[in-house]
Amino acid sequence: MTKDPTPSSSSTQRPLRGALAAGGALTLAFVMAPSFTVSAPSAAPARNGVVTPTVKHVALKTQKVRSVTASGPSTRVIAAPSAPRTSDGAVVDSTGKAATAARPAALAAGQSDDNVVEVAASGDLVGLTWPTDTTLASKATVAVRVLTDKGWQDWQELTVDDRGDASAHRIGTEPIFVDGAQRVQIRVAPEAKDLLKTAQLAAITSPTTAADAQLTPTAIPGAANAAYVPSVISRAGWGANERLRNGCVPTIRPTTKVIVVHHTAGSNNYTAAQSASIIRGIYAYDTGTLGWCDVAYNMIVDKYGQRFEGRFGGLNKTVQGAHADSFNQATFGISILGNYDTTSVPAAGMTALKQGIAMRLSQFYIKPYGQTTLYSEYNGTTSKYPKGSAYLANNIAGHRDSSNTACPGRYLYPRLNELRDGAAALAGYSNGTFSSPIYKRYVATGGAAKWGLVNVGESALSSSVKRTVFTSNQRIYATPAGPRSSAPASTRPGRASAGWTEWATRSTTRPRPPVAGTCPTARATRSPGPPTTSRPTSRAVCTPTGGRPAARSARRCSCPSRPARRCVAAGCSPSRTAP
Repeated sequence: MTKDPTPSSSSTQRPLRGALAAGGALTLAFVMAPSFTVSAPSAAPARNGVVTPTVKHVALKTQKVRSVTASGPSTRVIAAPSAPRTSDGAVVDSTGKAATAARPAALAAGQSDDNVVEVAASGDLVGLTWPTDTTLASKATVAVRVLTDKGWQDWQELTVDDRGDASAHRIGTEPIFVDGAQRVQIRVAPEAKDLLKTAQLAAITSPTTAADAQLTPTAIPGAANAAYVPSVISRAGWGANERLRNGCVPTIRPTTKVIVVHHTAGSNNYTAAQSASIIRGIYAYDTGTLGWCDVAYNMIVDKYGQRFEGRFGGLNKTVQGAHADSFNQATFGISILGNYDTTSVPAAGMTALKQGIAMRLSQFYIKPYGQTTLYSEYNGTTSKYPKGSAYLANNIAGHRDSSNTACPGRYLYPRLNELRDGAAALAGYSNGTFSSPIYKRYVATGGAAKWGLVNVGESALSSSVKRTVFTSNQRIYATPAGPRSSAPASTRPGRASAGWTEWATRSTTRPRPPVAGTCPTARATRSPGPPTTSRPTSRAVCTPTGGRPAARSARRCSCPSRPARRCVAAGCSPSRTAP
């Protein structure tokens, strides 16, 4: 969990809104026979309605402090998966060098003389938060354990790895899945006991629904099948209550350069039917407790192979996440539910990671074995790189490569090459190139120097036409007749002044575009839109400068030799003086 650059504008903690809504009415189908009626069994819906978890906040300052020995049976302490350490307890980076700002070992929870408080709180996920000005929280660790029907569970050490923005409600730990807590204990080192004075426990109750066991993945809206784009369980499918975003809109960046692999930590003992409820719980914690705009990751998968849409805004868009500390602007975050610092990733989970990574590779033409230089966006509390410094990132990277964290875990991180190989094969990447016709046209005609970088990933406009939009605002289309390209009027000197743009074709000659306010002599087709999929001709496909469709108002059309209705149908430009 790292800094969300687009927090809610509200400066006070808002309550979670919305109520649990039914996933949809169940219907009964009847088959009529001469003497009896048979009722077909009703099935659970394949997607959820809006589902809102409940969150209970409990201040710890009023709770009695006791010693570890007086706090019940002894259980082991599982080290924080986000805090790799040397033998003396200093946080280390992935290259084995001690971190510049290592957390002092004396502030780490898990010592025999820790201070413990106990809270009667039930929930499926828990997290701890503090006011945004609590500097000690980012230097110390805390440990949490819960009482379930099976007794007291192991202590799970947690770290605070995000200070948030000034307008964020709180700073805090990751929410961890605990599966049915009845009571919660929190322990801190004696030197960090002041944390208990301002700490607040968030206990999230996020039950499963009838639909969760059989959610139906759907095609990614507008996504291309350049090589491989998996279907996903959409936000609507897993039951995201969009009101929890409190009006926040996604931050769209110019392009994606690097894919960052994460794990969420917490218990690995979840079922396939619980995955959606865990994601709903994380979403409620991030938005309602921390005050973030949305869940941190762009895409989430589980150990069973299910794939879920993460941040709102579209999986073919460059939506900025909040997952990689000071490197969020040009990265795509994909996370797998569970703690892979303690166990290996099942085969189905690895497959889902490969599929999600392949999707991004093929959409944005990211070379899986390449590297990209990124620049630190700010002085992040877990970032290895101060603001403005360069980080040479693998195009498929682990979170620990840029941050002082063990994420994505010691059992997943060594398998990044396996993810690269599998994703490259799915994405149609071989011998240094992608199989996409759009990509081949892009490279052959000048690449980034002419077109810029990919801004909207290769996307299907129809069953036979795909499109990629570049940062220059130029577009390349793949059609049955071959690649086509188009550019905004401002990129076509001499023709832009006439108020028209045209699709580039392979024709050797083209008629001059008509002057604004007159009718084209050849039949024209309105734009924007893909080029025709029939045999290419040299006809102009025209649109008014600025992209205003000609058919919006017949009264603005000036075609003196035609009735206005026919004028609009012919694609005539609106008057240059029209408002």
